[in-house]
Amino acid sequence: MISALASLQAYGPAAIFFGSGIEGQTVAIAGGVLARMGLIHWPLALAAAAAGTAAMDQLLFFLGRFGRSTKFVAKMSGKPTFARAAGFIEHHPIAFVLSFRFIFGLRAAGPVAAGLSAMGMGVFTALNLAAAGLWATLFAGGGFVFGQTLQRWLEHPTLGASLMMGAAGLLVAGGLAALALWRPKPLPAAGAGA
Repeated sequence: MISALASLQAYGPAAIFFGSGIEGQTVAIAGGVLARMGLIHWPLALAAAAAGTAAMDQLLFFLGRFGRSTKFVAKMSGKPTFARAAGFIEHHPIAFVLSFRFIFGLRAAGPVAAGLSAMGMGVFTALNLAAAGLWATLFAGGGFVFGQTLQRWLEHPTLGASLMMGAAGLLVAGGLAALALWRPKPLPAAGAGA
């Protein structure tokens, strides 16, 4: 039977790769924390985070470039953030590709908008790789730096337990608050629209 630690060491880089492409910052930070704890080699965690985000953005660029008539691209181009992205690309294309992954709301719309623009594929790819490397270094690096502090906290007998209980309490409180604020849509009245 493979231990949890062996599984993490074996599959952690793949999880960081896919997670960085889908979820982004949270997974890259977690990858840095795991590297700091010695569970994954730091260069591997950094490369997996950079490759995951670059691959996802390249895929979204291709969707914009070659899938203009797809429902996904139509839905994406109808969002207000898409209009912002398209305007930014038109006036500052290089700065846009280097920065969109750092701007809230432009993470998915940015590469699709770049794919729909006149920007060349080679230019986008080169800028995408550079920006992905910078992004991974900042977020996974932050996790790596913070990982030592987190490890110390978790290893402290009372502080570690207190942090875990506090995190659990915050999750429960957040869930209860979401339930309290959630308002279901009212059902249509019987016979309405008939």
